[in-house]
Parts: sequence; C-alpha cells; structure tokens
Amino acid sequence: MKLSNEIKHIAIFGATGHIAKNLIHQFLNNTEHKLFLFSTNKSNLQSFISTMDTNKNILYNSYEHLHSQSFDIIINCIGISNPSDIENRGNEILALSKKYDDLIIEYLQKNIFCQYFNFSSGIVHGSFLQPTDNESLFNSISNDLLHNEYYLTKIYLEKKHRSLPLLNIIDIRIFSFFSKFINLNTDFFISKIIKSINNNEEFFTSRENFFRDFIHPKDLFQLINSCIKNSKLNFAIDAYSRSPISKYDMLKEFSNHYNLKYSFKDDLKINESTEFKKYYYSLSRKAKNIGYVPIYSSLETLLDESPSLVKS
Repeated sequence: MKLSNEIKHIAIFGATGHIAKNLIHQFLNNTEHKLFLFSTNKSNLQSFISTMDTNKNILYNSYEHLHSQSFDIIINCIGISNPSDIENRGNEILALSKKYDDLIIEYLQKNIFCQYFNFSSGIVHGSFLQPTDNESLFNSISNDLLHNEYYLTKIYLEKKHRSLPLLNIIDIRIFSFFSKFINLNTDFFISKIIKSINNNEEFFTSRENFFRDFIHPKDLFQLINSCIKNSKLNFAIDAYSRSPISKYDMLKEFSNHYNLKYSFKDDLKINESTEFKKYYYSLSRKAKNIGYVPIYSSLETLLDESPSLVKS
C-alpha cells in the first residue's frame, strides 16, 4: 500500500515497542517518508534497524529535542502492554503515559497542523460479556476495572484528547495485535502457545473459551493511512480485523499447523490480566467511514505472521 507522494516527517515515540517496529517496517517498505525514531534505548533501536533492508530516511532522536524540529505526524507507541508488567508496574502507567502525552500536546498547540496518533486500547469499553458496539466511551467507570491503572489511564487520555477538539488527535483502540516482531517472553496467550511449540512442551489452559480480534500489521498500517488522508480529525476509533477468532479455534489451528500439544485443566487459574475478557472485540465499523476495509481475518493474521516465530 502506497501513501501519498507528499514526503512527510513522521516522529515515532517508543520506537522499540511491538507496534512501533511494525510501523517502521511498513513505512520503510511502502513510503518515502522520513522517520524520526524516539527511544530511551538507542542501542536496542539500532539493533532492530540493522535487521531492515535499508536504513534510509531514518533519523534517531531524543525526546528533549522534539520542540526544535518540524513534524507532520507524531505516532505515540509508548506504554506498558505485557500483562505481568501491567500487574507489577501498575502505579507507573499513568505517570509514564501522561509525561509523553503532555509533551506531544504541548507540541501540537504550537504546531496546529501536526497530526497525532495515540494507541489506546479496547479496554476502554469496560465490559466484555459481549462484543462492544459502542463507538464512544461509557460515561461511568466500570466497577470491575475501577482499580485497573491501565484502564483508567486509557480512559484519562481519551477524555483529555476529546477535550481538545481543535487539535488533530486520533486514538486508535487496539484489541489484539500480533506480528513476527512480538516478544515471546510475554504473558500473552499467543506468546505462550508459540513458546510451547518451540520448546516442544504441552500447553495447558482452562476450559473457559474467549474471543480475540488480531489486526494484521498491514491492516493497521492501512488504518493509519486512511486517517492520514482524512486530516483535521479528532476522535477515537476501534481497530478490527475481518473477523475475530475463538480460543478453541486458535488451539485447533496451531495444533494442525505446528503440532501444538495442549490439554485443558479444570483447576487452572485464569490470568485475569489476559483471559477475563471473554468477547474482546468490537462490532463498531466507524473506520469504514474513512475508507478502512481490513484484508485479513484474525486467523489469517496468526497464520501469516507466526512462521517467523516458530522454530523449524
């Protein structure tokens, strides 16, 4: 997919993160835009960039130099997403998010035409006993998530962004994301599956079924492209694939393709950070209004990206 011929200066915050790596990969392969990569770990970032076919149009940057430069787009990928990190470092999430969001908002107020993409989360919908179809935030805070710092932070940021309607801010709510750049040393269900395959170990899980919607890296790039083409936007939007997938189907497909061995255990404790969300996907198709039409289903995303991760 090609973006417009106009060369843009794009700042990517948190450039060593999972989503950021995919965006860097997509921008380098599909555009001539100039990327300004911000990270507190320059060595890790340089190591990742060295795996790319090219490092043209890339500049490394430090956050304190943001205001001395001119950007058309800022993409904020900073955040804590690994379930165990969210549980162990919950009290850091708001402070971390607020610090960099405040920095970007200050920049936007001085550079009114700059477009800001912030990665929010499907968790803002607050209830997952059925798929969400509500395009807006609930007015009240979910009692079940009242003490969840990650949830409260995402709510805070979205409300803050909507209170600044003259600024070009798009919050993209990610429900589930998977790619060849995922860190397998995380507590995501899919990471555990692949680690079990690679270690030739039996995978144990509860009998509780759940549903996830994995957006493909190319579809996420398409969604961002659609927003770029529609300038002067200030809203939140749910990201989605062509169709979600159940836990049982994930297990079956990985068993068929990679000989995953798995068993159900009735007494297995469910990880509340990852598995309590039974129907974690959206029925909202607001993104269609700006031209987004996903190409990949969740299953196709998993099967397309997993070969790079599974040991042969």
